[in-house]
Amino acid sequence: MKILLTTIATEKYAKFLPELIRTYQMYFLAAEETKLLILNDDSSAFSSYNDFVLDYQIEHPGWPYVTLFRYKLLLMVESLILNYDYVYYIDADMKFASAIGKEILPQPGSPGGDASGLVATTHPRYYMNGTRGKFEQNPESEVYIPPFYSGIYYQACFWGGRTDAVLKMMEILRDLTECDLRKGVITRWWDEAYLNWYVMHNKPEVTLTPAYAWPEGRRCTYPKKIVHIAKDNARMRQPS
Repeated sequence: MKILLTTIATEKYAKFLPELIRTYQMYFLAAEETKLLILNDDSSAFSSYNDFVLDYQIEHPGWPYVTLFRYKLLLMVESLILNYDYVYYIDADMKFASAIGKEILPQPGSPGGDASGLVATTHPRYYMNGTRGKFEQNPESEVYIPPFYSGIYYQACFWGGRTDAVLKMMEILRDLTECDLRKGVITRWWDEAYLNWYVMHNKPEVTLTPAYAWPEGRRCTYPKKIVHIAKDNARMRQPS
């Protein structure tokens, strides 16, 4: 069984990579064969990690396109992804806090129904305050979700699953993103809007708790698995 973890770390987000790499080595499916693939705009920092880190050079598309084009960027390495049984995406500004095991793996088999082959993470903000997530509300968007929908809102910082299921999802969401852009539509929460639309129609086989996306500095009532590092989002999004 081969598992690929992917991330995108261009410009200012590259500074988070040492901690992600360090904790990935310690905690991510340690008993399995895994690799970490980094899409980045400067691979010079990764020469010492050749045994377990793969890098692929991309141009930084600027904000918000670096997140809006997430599925398009990851599909640039589709031929590499196809060498793995499972593929996951994690934001570069995250770190593993404790052991990640087979609980994140959907079962082998054909996609369909509850056995969709997908894994998604419950958004901690809406879990903590018990409110409805901010699904896409622009009716002009291809991923508009009606206000009466009250399903789980997922955070697009850690997701994945069986390779066949993930590639199918990314291809559909890439195309929907491009369709929206042709209409001049940019979704409020970028790639996260597309992920939530897709899993509304294709229930994740594995729904992870907010412990897999817990914000740094907030008290957690159960053991944290992955921590989202605190930062100034507005400053991070400014051009270097």
